[in-house]
Amino acid sequence: MNSASSTDTDLPLSARLFVWAKLVRLPNAFTVIADVSAAFLLVLGASGWLRSGDDAVASVWGSLALVIGSGVALYWGGMVLNDVFDVRADRRARSGRPLPQREIRLADARRAGWGFLLIGCGLAFFVDLVPGAIALLLSGCIVAYDGPFKRTRIAPVLMGGCRVLSFLLGATSAHAIIPEAVWQGRLLVLGEPIGWHITPVTLAFAFGMGLYITGVTTFARREAIGDRSFHLPLGWFEMAAGGVLLAFAPRAAVWFAEQDIAIRWTEGWQIDPVVIFPLTIALMIVPTLVRGWNAWQSPSPKRIQFTIKSAIMAIIPLMAAITMLGAGAIPSLCIFALILPSMRLARRFRVT
Repeated sequence: MNSASSTDTDLPLSARLFVWAKLVRLPNAFTVIADVSAAFLLVLGASGWLRSGDDAVASVWGSLALVIGSGVALYWGGMVLNDVFDVRADRRARSGRPLPQREIRLADARRAGWGFLLIGCGLAFFVDLVPGAIALLLSGCIVAYDGPFKRTRIAPVLMGGCRVLSFLLGATSAHAIIPEAVWQGRLLVLGEPIGWHITPVTLAFAFGMGLYITGVTTFARREAIGDRSFHLPLGWFEMAAGGVLLAFAPRAAVWFAEQDIAIRWTEGWQIDPVVIFPLTIALMIVPTLVRGWNAWQSPSPKRIQFTIKSAIMAIIPLMAAITMLGAGAIPSLCIFALILPSMRLARRFRVT
Protein backbone atom coordinates (compact mmCIF):
# COMPACT_ATOMS: atom_id res chain seq x y z
CA MET A 1 0.00 0.00 0.00
CA ASN A 2 1.41 3.37 -1.01
CA SER A 3 1.12 5.68 2.02
CA ALA A 4 1.59 8.71 -0.19
CA SER A 5 -1.68 8.07 -1.96
CA SER A 6 -3.75 6.28 0.71
CA THR A 7 -6.03 7.90 3.24
CA ASP A 8 -7.29 6.80 6.65
CA THR A 9 -10.47 5.39 5.09
CA ASP A 10 -8.30 2.85 3.20
CA LEU A 11 -6.74 1.61 6.45
CA PRO A 12 -8.04 -0.92 8.99
CA LEU A 13 -9.52 0.51 12.19
CA SER A 14 -6.40 -0.08 14.31
CA ALA A 15 -4.22 1.70 11.76
CA ARG A 16 -6.67 4.61 11.52
CA LEU A 17 -6.63 5.03 15.29
CA PHE A 18 -2.83 4.92 15.25
CA VAL A 19 -2.48 7.74 12.72
CA TRP A 20 -5.04 9.88 14.58
CA ALA A 21 -3.07 9.24 17.79
CA LYS A 22 0.02 10.52 15.99
CA LEU A 23 -1.86 13.58 14.82
CA VAL A 24 -3.05 14.56 18.32
CA ARG A 25 0.30 13.62 19.95
CA LEU A 26 -1.45 11.20 22.29
CA PRO A 27 1.17 11.08 25.12
CA ASN A 28 0.73 14.81 25.76
CA ALA A 29 -2.97 14.40 26.56
CA PHE A 30 -2.03 12.97 29.95
CA THR A 31 -0.31 16.25 30.86
CA VAL A 32 -3.61 18.04 30.21
CA ILE A 33 -5.51 15.52 32.34
CA ALA A 34 -2.98 16.14 35.12
CA ASP A 35 -3.17 19.92 34.68
CA VAL A 36 -6.95 20.19 34.83
CA SER A 37 -7.34 17.55 37.56
CA ALA A 38 -4.67 19.10 39.80
CA ALA A 39 -6.36 22.50 39.62
CA PHE A 40 -9.76 20.95 40.34
CA LEU A 41 -8.48 18.90 43.29
CA LEU A 42 -6.44 21.78 44.68
CA VAL A 43 -9.57 23.92 45.02
CA LEU A 44 -11.74 21.03 46.18
CA GLY A 45 -9.22 20.06 48.85
CA ALA A 46 -8.60 23.64 50.00
CA SER A 47 -12.34 24.12 50.50
CA GLY A 48 -12.37 21.29 53.01
CA TRP A 49 -15.28 19.70 51.15
CA LEU A 50 -13.20 16.80 49.89
CA ARG A 51 -12.74 15.63 53.48
CA SER A 52 -16.12 16.67 54.83
CA GLY A 53 -17.88 13.35 54.27
CA ASP A 54 -20.83 15.18 52.71
CA ASP A 55 -22.88 12.96 50.43
CA ALA A 56 -22.81 15.72 47.85
CA VAL A 57 -19.07 15.17 47.38
CA ALA A 58 -19.89 12.20 45.13
CA SER A 59 -21.50 14.55 42.61
CA VAL A 60 -18.26 16.41 41.96
CA TRP A 61 -16.65 13.49 40.14
CA GLY A 62 -19.07 13.88 37.25
CA SER A 63 -18.00 17.50 36.94
CA LEU A 64 -14.36 16.47 37.07
CA ALA A 65 -14.96 14.01 34.23
CA LEU A 66 -16.63 16.75 32.19
CA VAL A 67 -13.83 19.24 32.70
CA ILE A 68 -11.17 16.62 31.90
CA GLY A 69 -13.07 15.84 28.70
CA SER A 70 -13.21 19.55 27.93
CA GLY A 71 -9.48 20.05 28.49
CA VAL A 72 -8.48 17.04 26.39
CA ALA A 73 -10.88 17.96 23.55
CA LEU A 74 -9.51 21.51 23.45
CA TYR A 75 -5.94 20.20 23.44
CA TRP A 76 -6.64 17.73 20.67
CA GLY A 77 -8.35 20.44 18.68
CA GLY A 78 -5.22 22.55 19.01
CA MET A 79 -2.94 19.71 17.98
CA VAL A 80 -5.01 18.86 14.91
CA LEU A 81 -5.38 22.47 13.78
CA ASN A 82 -1.65 23.00 14.34
CA ASP A 83 -0.92 20.42 11.64
CA VAL A 84 -3.75 21.71 9.45
CA PHE A 85 -2.29 25.22 9.44
CA ASP A 86 1.27 23.88 9.00
CA VAL A 87 0.56 21.28 6.34
CA ARG A 88 2.55 23.04 3.59
CA ALA A 89 5.61 23.51 5.80
CA ASP A 90 5.31 19.94 7.10
CA ARG A 91 5.40 18.59 3.57
CA ARG A 92 8.94 19.97 3.38
CA ALA A 93 10.25 19.59 6.94
CA ARG A 94 8.11 16.87 8.58
CA SER A 95 7.02 14.66 5.72
CA GLY A 96 6.36 11.74 8.07
CA ARG A 97 3.41 13.44 9.78
CA PRO A 98 -0.07 12.04 8.98
CA LEU A 99 -1.27 14.95 6.81
CA PRO A 100 1.78 15.13 4.49
CA GLN A 101 1.63 11.33 4.25
CA ARG A 102 -2.07 11.67 3.33
CA GLU A 103 -2.92 9.07 5.94
CA ILE A 104 -5.67 11.49 7.00
CA ARG A 105 -7.54 13.76 4.62
CA LEU A 106 -6.91 17.45 5.20
CA ALA A 107 -10.65 18.18 5.14
CA ASP A 108 -11.28 15.47 7.75
CA ALA A 109 -8.53 16.87 9.98
CA ARG A 110 -9.92 20.39 9.64
CA ARG A 111 -13.43 19.25 10.62
CA ALA A 112 -12.03 17.23 13.53
CA GLY A 113 -9.96 20.15 14.82
CA TRP A 114 -12.85 22.59 14.89
CA GLY A 115 -15.15 19.85 16.18
CA PHE A 116 -12.86 19.15 19.13
CA LEU A 117 -12.86 22.85 20.04
CA LEU A 118 -16.66 22.96 19.95
CA ILE A 119 -16.93 19.82 22.07
CA GLY A 120 -14.44 21.21 24.58
CA CYS A 121 -16.37 24.46 24.97
CA GLY A 122 -19.69 22.63 25.20
CA LEU A 123 -18.50 20.34 27.99
CA ALA A 124 -17.12 23.30 29.94
CA PHE A 125 -20.39 25.23 29.64
CA PHE A 126 -22.19 22.13 30.89
CA VAL A 127 -20.25 22.51 34.16
CA ASP A 128 -20.85 26.25 34.58
CA LEU A 129 -20.80 29.57 32.72
CA VAL A 130 -17.39 30.58 34.10
CA PRO A 131 -15.51 27.44 32.92
CA GLY A 132 -17.38 27.79 29.63
CA ALA A 133 -16.17 31.36 29.19
CA ILE A 134 -12.62 30.29 30.02
CA ALA A 135 -12.89 27.48 27.46
CA LEU A 136 -13.88 30.05 24.84
CA LEU A 137 -10.85 32.18 25.72
CA LEU A 138 -8.67 29.08 25.57
CA SER A 139 -10.03 28.24 22.12
CA GLY A 140 -9.17 31.75 20.98
CA CYS A 141 -5.58 31.38 22.23
CA ILE A 142 -5.29 27.99 20.52
CA VAL A 143 -6.44 29.31 17.15
CA ALA A 144 -4.28 32.43 17.47
CA TYR A 145 -1.21 30.30 18.17
CA ASP A 146 -1.89 27.71 15.47
CA GLY A 147 -2.81 30.32 12.86
CA PRO A 148 -1.70 33.93 12.44
CA PHE A 149 0.82 34.19 15.29
CA LYS A 150 2.67 30.87 14.99
CA ARG A 151 5.77 32.45 13.42
CA THR A 152 5.81 35.58 15.55
CA ARG A 153 7.59 36.44 18.78
CA ILE A 154 4.39 36.32 20.81
CA ALA A 155 3.75 32.67 19.92
CA PRO A 156 5.40 31.30 23.11
CA VAL A 157 3.35 33.74 25.19
CA LEU A 158 0.16 32.47 23.53
CA MET A 159 1.18 28.88 24.24
CA GLY A 160 1.83 29.80 27.86
CA GLY A 161 -1.55 31.54 27.95
CA CYS A 162 -3.16 28.27 26.87
CA ARG A 163 -1.72 26.55 29.97
CA VAL A 164 -2.82 29.43 32.21
CA LEU A 165 -6.37 29.04 30.96
CA SER A 166 -6.21 25.23 31.10
CA PHE A 167 -5.33 25.37 34.81
CA LEU A 168 -8.04 27.96 35.46
CA LEU A 169 -10.53 25.75 33.61
CA GLY A 170 -10.07 23.08 36.27
CA ALA A 171 -9.93 25.49 39.20
CA THR A 172 -13.06 27.44 38.30
CA SER A 173 -14.99 24.23 37.59
CA ALA A 174 -14.34 23.06 41.16
CA HIS A 175 -15.18 26.45 42.63
CA ALA A 176 -18.39 26.67 40.62
CA ILE A 177 -19.89 23.44 41.97
CA ILE A 178 -19.08 24.04 45.65
CA PRO A 179 -21.91 25.81 47.50
CA GLU A 180 -21.10 29.34 48.62
CA ALA A 181 -21.79 28.43 52.24
CA VAL A 182 -18.95 25.92 52.17
CA TRP A 183 -16.46 28.62 51.26
CA GLN A 184 -17.33 30.89 54.15
CA GLY A 185 -14.54 30.59 56.71
CA ARG A 186 -12.53 28.17 54.59
CA LEU A 187 -11.07 30.49 51.96
CA LEU A 188 -7.98 31.63 53.85
CA VAL A 189 -5.50 29.34 52.10
CA LEU A 190 -6.57 30.40 48.59
CA GLY A 191 -7.17 34.09 49.33
CA GLU A 192 -10.19 36.24 48.61
CA PRO A 193 -11.64 35.64 45.12
CA ILE A 194 -10.52 38.15 42.51
CA GLY A 195 -13.44 37.43 40.19
CA TRP A 196 -14.81 34.62 37.99
CA HIS A 197 -14.22 32.16 40.87
CA ILE A 198 -10.48 32.86 40.54
CA THR A 199 -8.41 33.27 43.72
CA PRO A 200 -4.87 34.66 44.13
CA VAL A 201 -3.37 31.22 44.77
CA THR A 202 -5.00 29.51 41.78
CA LEU A 203 -4.00 32.47 39.61
CA ALA A 204 -0.39 32.24 40.84
CA PHE A 205 -0.28 28.51 40.04
CA ALA A 206 -1.82 29.17 36.62
CA PHE A 207 0.72 31.88 35.79
CA GLY A 208 3.54 29.66 37.07
CA MET A 209 2.53 26.93 34.64
CA GLY A 210 2.03 29.50 31.90
CA LEU A 211 5.51 30.94 32.38
CA TYR A 212 7.02 27.45 32.48
CA ILE A 213 5.33 26.46 29.20
CA THR A 214 6.28 29.81 27.64
CA GLY A 215 9.88 28.88 28.46
CA VAL A 216 9.53 25.40 26.99
CA THR A 217 8.06 26.84 23.78
CA THR A 218 10.76 29.51 23.56
CA PHE A 219 13.47 26.89 24.13
CA ALA A 220 12.01 24.83 21.28
CA ARG A 221 11.78 27.63 18.72
CA ARG A 222 14.79 26.38 16.72
CA GLU A 223 14.87 22.76 17.84
CA ALA A 224 15.21 21.40 14.30
CA ILE A 225 18.36 23.50 13.73
CA GLY A 226 19.92 23.25 17.17
CA ASP A 227 22.08 26.35 16.83
CA ARG A 228 23.13 28.74 19.58
CA SER A 229 20.56 31.55 19.77
CA PHE A 230 18.91 33.81 22.33
CA HIS A 231 15.93 31.41 22.44
CA LEU A 232 17.87 28.93 24.56
CA PRO A 233 18.88 31.19 27.49
CA LEU A 234 15.58 33.06 27.36
CA GLY A 235 13.58 29.83 27.41
CA TRP A 236 15.74 28.41 30.21
CA PHE A 237 15.21 31.44 32.45
CA GLU A 238 11.47 31.43 31.73
CA MET A 239 11.21 27.78 32.73
CA ALA A 240 13.19 28.47 35.91
CA ALA A 241 11.05 31.51 36.74
CA GLY A 242 7.90 29.46 36.22
CA GLY A 243 9.19 26.87 38.65
CA VAL A 244 9.92 29.53 41.27
CA LEU A 245 6.42 30.97 40.90
CA LEU A 246 4.91 27.50 41.30
CA ALA A 247 7.01 26.85 44.41
CA PHE A 248 5.85 30.03 46.13
CA ALA A 249 2.29 30.19 44.76
CA PRO A 250 0.66 29.32 48.13
CA ARG A 251 2.02 32.61 49.50
CA ALA A 252 -0.19 34.49 47.02
CA ALA A 253 -3.03 34.23 49.55
CA VAL A 254 -1.37 36.99 51.61
CA TRP A 255 -0.20 39.32 48.84
CA PHE A 256 -3.33 41.47 48.97
CA ALA A 257 -4.90 40.03 52.10
CA GLU A 258 -5.96 41.33 55.47
CA GLN A 259 -3.81 40.60 58.53
CA ASP A 260 -5.90 37.62 59.63
CA ILE A 261 -5.27 35.78 56.38
CA ALA A 262 -1.60 36.79 56.45
CA ILE A 263 -1.23 35.06 59.80
CA ARG A 264 -3.14 31.88 58.87
CA TRP A 265 -2.24 31.26 55.21
CA THR A 266 -0.23 28.13 56.07
CA GLU A 267 -3.23 26.39 57.67
CA GLY A 268 -5.40 23.90 55.82
CA TRP A 269 -2.82 22.49 53.39
CA GLN A 270 -1.99 18.77 53.33
CA ILE A 271 1.78 19.37 53.34
CA ASP A 272 3.94 22.21 54.63
CA PRO A 273 3.69 25.06 52.06
CA VAL A 274 6.70 26.94 53.47
CA VAL A 275 9.52 24.41 53.02
CA ILE A 276 8.32 20.97 51.90
CA PHE A 277 6.22 22.11 48.94
CA PRO A 278 8.91 24.39 47.39
CA LEU A 279 11.47 21.60 47.78
CA THR A 280 9.09 19.16 46.08
CA ILE A 281 8.63 21.51 43.13
CA ALA A 282 12.42 21.93 42.90
CA LEU A 283 12.84 18.14 42.89
CA MET A 284 10.47 17.88 39.94
CA ILE A 285 11.91 20.68 37.83
CA VAL A 286 15.68 20.74 38.47
CA PRO A 287 16.48 17.68 36.26
CA THR A 288 14.85 19.44 33.29
CA LEU A 289 16.76 22.64 34.03
CA VAL A 290 20.05 20.69 34.18
CA ARG A 291 19.33 19.13 30.78
CA GLY A 292 18.35 22.55 29.45
CA TRP A 293 21.57 24.09 30.75
CA ASN A 294 23.64 21.42 28.99
CA ALA A 295 21.70 21.95 25.75
CA TRP A 296 22.19 25.72 26.06
CA GLN A 297 25.95 25.39 26.57
CA SER A 298 26.39 22.83 23.80
CA PRO A 299 23.34 23.04 21.52
CA SER A 300 22.26 20.32 19.13
CA PRO A 301 18.83 19.24 17.89
CA LYS A 302 19.05 16.01 19.91
CA ARG A 303 19.88 17.78 23.19
CA ILE A 304 17.25 20.46 22.70
CA GLN A 305 14.55 17.93 21.82
CA PHE A 306 15.52 15.77 24.80
CA THR A 307 15.16 18.82 27.06
CA ILE A 308 11.73 19.60 25.61
CA LYS A 309 10.56 16.02 26.08
CA SER A 310 11.82 16.09 29.68
CA ALA A 311 10.07 19.42 30.31
CA ILE A 312 6.75 18.12 28.98
CA MET A 313 6.99 14.90 31.00
CA ALA A 314 7.79 16.97 34.13
CA ILE A 315 4.32 18.55 33.97
CA ILE A 316 2.72 15.44 35.47
CA PRO A 317 4.98 15.28 38.58
CA LEU A 318 4.54 19.03 39.05
CA MET A 319 0.77 18.62 38.99
CA ALA A 320 1.03 15.67 41.40
CA ALA A 321 2.87 17.96 43.84
CA ILE A 322 0.15 20.60 43.57
CA THR A 323 -2.50 17.93 44.12
CA MET A 324 -0.63 16.70 47.21
CA LEU A 325 -0.67 20.24 48.61
CA GLY A 326 -4.45 20.59 48.37
CA ALA A 327 -5.91 17.09 48.38
CA GLY A 328 -3.39 14.75 49.99
CA ALA A 329 -1.46 11.61 49.11
CA ILE A 330 -4.01 9.34 47.39
CA PRO A 331 -5.27 11.86 44.78
CA SER A 332 -1.64 12.91 44.23
CA LEU A 333 -0.58 9.34 43.51
CA CYS A 334 -3.46 9.02 41.03
CA ILE A 335 -2.18 12.09 39.18
CA PHE A 336 1.43 10.89 39.32
CA ALA A 337 0.38 7.51 37.88
CA LEU A 338 -0.53 9.29 34.64
CA ILE A 339 3.18 9.43 33.86
CA LEU A 340 3.21 5.68 33.20
CA PRO A 341 0.93 5.62 30.13
CA SER A 342 2.39 8.94 28.99
CA MET A 343 5.98 7.65 29.03
CA ARG A 344 4.98 4.35 27.49
CA LEU A 345 3.17 6.05 24.62
CA ALA A 346 6.03 8.56 24.19
CA ARG A 347 8.15 5.65 22.94
CA ARG A 348 5.82 5.28 19.96
CA PHE A 349 4.59 8.84 19.36
CA ARG A 350 6.37 12.17 19.12
CA VAL A 351 5.61 14.63 21.93
CA THR A 352 7.13 17.70 20.22
